[in-house]
Amino acid sequence: MIKVKRQTVDESASRKLLTGMIVSTAFMEEAISFYNPDLLDVPFVRTVAEWCADYFNRYGKAPNIHIKDIFTSHADKMEPTQRTLISDLLEGLSNEYERADVLNVPYLLDQAESFFKERSLSNLFREGNGLLSQGETEEAERLLGSYKRVGRPSSLGANPFTDVEATARAFEREAKPLFTFPGALGQMLNDELKRERFIGILGADKSGKSFWLNEFAIWGAKARNNVAVFQIGDMTEDQVRVRLGVRLCNRNNRAKYSGEHDSPILDCLLNQQGKCALGKPSRPLSTEVTEAKQIHGLFLSGERHKACCECAKEQSFTGSVWYERFPEVKPISWRDAWKAGNRLLGRIKGRDFRLSCHASETLSVTGIKAILDNWETFDNFIPDVIVIDYADNLKAEEGREEYRHQVNRTWKMLRGLSQERHCLVITATQADTDSYDKTLLSRRNFSENKLKNAHVTAMVGLNQGLDEKRVRLMRLNMLVQREDEFYADDVVNVALDLWRGRPLLFSF
Repeated sequence: MIKVKRQTVDESASRKLLTGMIVSTAFMEEAISFYNPDLLDVPFVRTVAEWCADYFNRYGKAPNIHIKDIFTSHADKMEPTQRTLISDLLEGLSNEYERADVLNVPYLLDQAESFFKERSLSNLFREGNGLLSQGETEEAERLLGSYKRVGRPSSLGANPFTDVEATARAFEREAKPLFTFPGALGQMLNDELKRERFIGILGADKSGKSFWLNEFAIWGAKARNNVAVFQIGDMTEDQVRVRLGVRLCNRNNRAKYSGEHDSPILDCLLNQQGKCALGKPSRPLSTEVTEAKQIHGLFLSGERHKACCECAKEQSFTGSVWYERFPEVKPISWRDAWKAGNRLLGRIKGRDFRLSCHASETLSVTGIKAILDNWETFDNFIPDVIVIDYADNLKAEEGREEYRHQVNRTWKMLRGLSQERHCLVITATQADTDSYDKTLLSRRNFSENKLKNAHVTAMVGLNQGLDEKRVRLMRLNMLVQREDEFYADDVVNVALDLWRGRPLLFSF
């Protein structure tokens, strides 16, 4: 039994190593410093790894799709068994060639480094024990003294000012979000949508936190990232499936939310005032109608108006909102949701979207790590984005601690999860009771432990008064941000239509 488990782990480690070596130049640039073919026991794995290393040394890049040409050129001279094993391996990696740009390279490097380090130390101890058993103590000491540690210079401890390539890689990784939002929301959030970031969403109960977490997950998936969603306590798996179906279909499953209604569209305030900066003629809205629209979202006095956002990317554009009549539609069925989900999978070919649902306080951060380990070992699923809905419902790691210390430990471990897995972690948390009457949330509206704000790289507040809810508007503000300058009173206005499962239509 132990032998079978060991073989499975080795196969998983070998596959991750070869995936990085075949498809990622960034992986090869760092892995070549600790790569040693003598530590690869499986012949066909060593063969493919050597092809990749030779190709990189010659051309300065990973072979990617050209690995098939290399295989073809050697196939006739190979034993049938080895040829079949390599053919099956390359076929299994066919989807990886298309997503080399979004591969979780830092995590694969960690795994590969650990793999070679373990093999190297295992060989050292085996040979050393053999010498000791024969009484060759001096030879054992010489062997120990000549041992060279395996690993990247950065993990072995290096001067950060002497490795120009490592510095260049650090700046390159820092510049690339895993996905981006458009408009004003993107200006506020895109710099946080990167690997090793930890984003919290703060809002009062029933303020739309789950809608937003699902939105992050869907945008992450559409950008062809591996996405893992952990639903803890608030909704059942059936409810999550329905909500995702509604979002992807852009219409509701319930008749009461499928009727005709006003839905926000982007407009320019200067257009509404008849003061277009581009000189386009427009009749200004009456003050009464403008105010009524902002408060109630109603078409009054037969006022006709044509929204315009042609210069939305220009500095002169002043965002506002108008409304169009969204027609009555037929509620979606499970077949509609199924088809929409398959369209998403077709769009993200080669990537995966995982959902794991649990009752409140039955899953801890350690439990999340165990699930991720299982997905990685058995399904080769390595997440780029992890969404947890939501952290307040996680099981404590240590039940004997005071509750506020348990909360601190949980958030500290979530931060560690983003660093260990080199992925973006997003979760939500409940605001305190004072948030019910506040127009704008501040960092003081935390619940249970203020150190939540210390562990995140960004904390975003959800703000919505009753009048705003009626006209399908929300304000988001940045409460905490580690890397950027921020002001908690700067807000981004977001238009939404939850009848269609859309917490984000546009922002200004």
